[in-house]
Amino acid sequence: MTYKEIEKIAKKYGWTTTSAATLYRIEKEYGDSTTNYIVIGKFNRNVIFLKNERCNPGDLIVIKSAMELAETPLGEREEEKIYIIPLPHLVTSDGKKQYLTQLGTFFACRRDKTLIQTWEEKDLVHVPEEYRGFAVEIEVEE
Repeated sequence: MTYKEIEKIAKKYGWTTTSAATLYRIEKEYGDSTTNYIVIGKFNRNVIFLKNERCNPGDLIVIKSAMELAETPLGEREEEKIYIIPLPHLVTSDGKKQYLTQLGTFFACRRDKTLIQTWEEKDLVHVPEEYRGFAVEIEVEE
């Protein structure tokens, strides 16, 4: 289970998530001063604290998912970051931004999801050094 996965599950059932340096918190307020929350440690596996005053079937799904997150090895909780490299001052004749693209060799091209234009962080070492500084993290579309 990753933080991103639990975030989607929590949101689906009306819970919110916050992340601090040492803790990950999932909570749900009911409007009558009742709050359920789950706190998961970020530095030790299997560290979880629950305060649960109410529970419906959706809440149980969130609690089970939080347990799964707490059991997940620390290194597997974060998803691999994905980067794209917009090329400064380069636009197509119709004004579209150009990105570093790879198809055997590297070249500039407008955004085209059928071409290689995104890289995982570990793969940025294969991108020519002069372009790495332009890399920006993107959200992966599902």
